Amino acid sequence: HMTGIHQALISSNSINLFLEATSTGTEATAVTSHVVTLPTLLANRLVMVVWAHRGGAVNVTKPTGWNITWNNLSNGDSQLWGMFYRVCDGSEGTTVTFTTPSTVRAAWLVYSFVNQQLSTMNAVTDFLTPPAANNAPDPPLYTDASQYYGSVAVALASNHLTTTNSYPANYNQGQLQVNGGFNTTGFLLTGAYLLTDGTSFDPGAFGISATVQTAAATIVVR
Repeated sequence: HMTGIHQALISSNSINLFLEATSTGTEATAVTSHVVTLPTLLANRLVMVVWAHRGGAVNVTKPTGWNITWNNLSNGDSQLWGMFYRVCDGSEGTTVTFTTPSTVRAAWLVYSFVNQQLSTMNAVTDFLTPPAANNAPDPPLYTDASQYYGSVAVALASNHLTTTNSYPANYNQGQLQVNGGFNTTGFLLTGAYLLTDGTSFDPGAFGISATVQTAAATIVVR
């Protein structure tokens, strides 16, 4: 089982948690201001942005009101990624801008969840050293005594020509992939969602088209 990131997003207890909207974005040129389009409906939604870029140890500055769960972590090959979220109230507008201190080419996945009883959120992160080059990035097992109602599996892989051939079993919603950067300095960012309740989540591996450096994460939501 590959190493990666354990991620917990904790809110109120309600099984009324549905993936409502998804999107991807990528940039053709290196910039310092990165404009992410938000879903149309925002009030009482949990919006999650999974981010990646190539360009050295450049921390992403989050917008006001957003939370960082991990940031500036490497897949072992100079591609860096992070994950940001916000419990929205409808006042956020149509876009949100993330900034970097130097120019990079970024790409991102956006997931929006509906949960009318959503209240507060917390996060815990456990980053482990990425594995050797492989073609099956495998998000790690997440276990907790608490009950969760959904899981997002995500992976980051080197080379902008890499594609996702298969997603973790039963992760049939929100299957996304986007390529960022350029040539071998670019990357693949991919993810998928499973709506289920439990205390243990082990998504299984993605299948990708090349043997490259990877990192992966399991995100659980309740």
